[in-house]
Amino acid sequence: MNKVILLGLDGANWHILEQMLSKNIMPNLQKIIKSGTQGNLESYFPYTSRTSWLSMFTGCNPGKHGIPHHIVGGRPEINT
Repeated sequence: MNKVILLGLDGANWHILEQMLSKNIMPNLQKIIKSGTQGNLESYFPYTSRTSWLSMFTGCNPGKHGIPHHIVGGRPEINT
């Protein structure tokens, strides 16, 4: 059985990372990339971390996994 490591850099983008890698600022990340693979996360609206990570791990869009937004400070306010 093959082992898999998923390394997600929240908020990072390849344009900035490639500049840093070309200057050898991140040699350990460069080694990981050379021995593995890389790609872009195609995200769903709304473009928040919680929604994107859950969509990636579940394979469902926010409407299906039930977390359509990032809740700050606990439970969302319920208007009655």
